[in-house]
Amino acid sequence: MVSENFIQSIISRSNRNRLLLFAGILLIALIGGALAINAYRNLFSGPFVTEADAIAEIEDVEAVSDYYIRFEADDAIDTGWYEVSTRNGVETSRRYYGAFEVDRKYVLFETPSDPAETDLNVTGWLVPMPSDVRDEVLADIIRQEPRLEDDFLPFMIQTGDFNLNVGAGLAAVVVIALGAIIGLVITFQRMGNPAAHPILKNLARFGEPEQVSQQIMTEMDGQKETIGKFNLTRTWAVNLGKSSLDVAKVNDVVWMYKKVVNNRGLKSYFAHVYDRQGKLLTVPGKEAEVDQIMGAIYRRAPWVIAGFSGDIEKAWNKDRAAFIAQVDQRRQQTAQ
Repeated sequence: MVSENFIQSIISRSNRNRLLLFAGILLIALIGGALAINAYRNLFSGPFVTEADAIAEIEDVEAVSDYYIRFEADDAIDTGWYEVSTRNGVETSRRYYGAFEVDRKYVLFETPSDPAETDLNVTGWLVPMPSDVRDEVLADIIRQEPRLEDDFLPFMIQTGDFNLNVGAGLAAVVVIALGAIIGLVITFQRMGNPAAHPILKNLARFGEPEQVSQQIMTEMDGQKETIGKFNLTRTWAVNLGKSSLDVAKVNDVVWMYKKVVNNRGLKSYFAHVYDRQGKLLTVPGKEAEVDQIMGAIYRRAPWVIAGFSGDIEKAWNKDRAAFIAQVDQRRQQTAQ
């Protein structure tokens, strides 16, 4: 026995799930934006002019609020370290490690060119030194020059495009937040006007949605064939989900086939069922269930074109009217 108002229950559950989903996405976007608020302040207010001696006195770079800076270094030296990027064994790029001298201290930086030729009027942002740089690059420098152990600052300066680096993150947050807001607005519209929900809009293809809903519910309470979440009543092919409902009239089905998706050795099976209006009903299931679903439909509508080939797909996409006319002819022949 199916709940008398199961269609309305599905619609309500769908709206609730969308509400929770988009509210959650918006909350995550707002939290992400709040955590990055100082980065945005640096983006719009920086770079901040800083003296070299002030950089040399920094002990905890993560406590520095104005970290997108402009300063004049005393010198730039080549540490002799560089990283090589390769593709298929062919070198594609190099990144060199240099060091700016600031008030008799040194701060590491990366550059795609000769570090010794780097402009001493520096614009960049301060970042914690990555552990691999500390353990490999800096450790090797100190092994070669032990006297410099206390002269290197425990952070680096990035000299790339700060606007692009932070701006891309800000743009992503804005886009995600706007998408979530739009999703919430649409959800509230659907809650205020159930007829705007895709489930009822789909049912409107067959007539007045309330009458169609009542007919489906009546037949679902009667004799039907159930395979997994798929139900075949006297008139309807009904695919039920916890928050989704997709239907087609059995007599309107014109083409169906089994689709197999192979994802890294893991196979998924679907029954693809098309009606004469071009609407696709996709029913997932185990392979045996998909075979049973297609068999059940074919027993009820033996005129349906079953199976997939390039020629069948081409005929469906190129001249659908002729495709449907062929099905109608098969139906007439079956009736004789």
